[in-house]
Amino acid sequence: MRIVGLDNFSRAELDAELQAGARLVIFQYCVSAIVMTFREGSNVHILRPNDRPYLKSLPFSLCSLILGWWGIPWGPIRTISTVVRNCQGGIDVTTEVLRKLDSQAHPPNLDELRARLQYPDSTAREQAASRLGDLGAAAVGAIPDLQALLHDRDRVVRMRAKWAIETIERKARNLV
Repeated sequence: MRIVGLDNFSRAELDAELQAGARLVIFQYCVSAIVMTFREGSNVHILRPNDRPYLKSLPFSLCSLILGWWGIPWGPIRTISTVVRNCQGGIDVTTEVLRKLDSQAHPPNLDELRARLQYPDSTAREQAASRLGDLGAAAVGAIPDLQALLHDRDRVVRMRAKWAIETIERKARNLV
């Protein structure tokens, strides 16, 4: 994964930056074409405590100010909200990036995750279902176990199991 401002980083270097107060953010930019307005996100950037967010986001905000306001009615609305969000420091994606890096560094044991779906602790069941969904097509064999969770007593576990099943099936279809 590429993080702008932190080239060829090790996990220890990233952790040290985060301990010092850095955040991983994306900046948005907005582009309009008459009736259609698109808001997209940049690559992940590191925003250190002494960085000025409005300077780091300047290229994306300028792009939005030049190309974003043309669409009616959403162009001006999304352009303003994009520039404001960028000036405030962008969208913090630190948790998501760390989770992705962890899952790449430590591929989960499929049998262990399937076993965790049976744990009495609802948080463990929910986390296992989430990890299986993140695995996508590689977790097709866990669908029967996840289907059993659709009748779980915990609503959050049921919702996470449903999401995992749908995600696994969608990713499996995309491979075919």
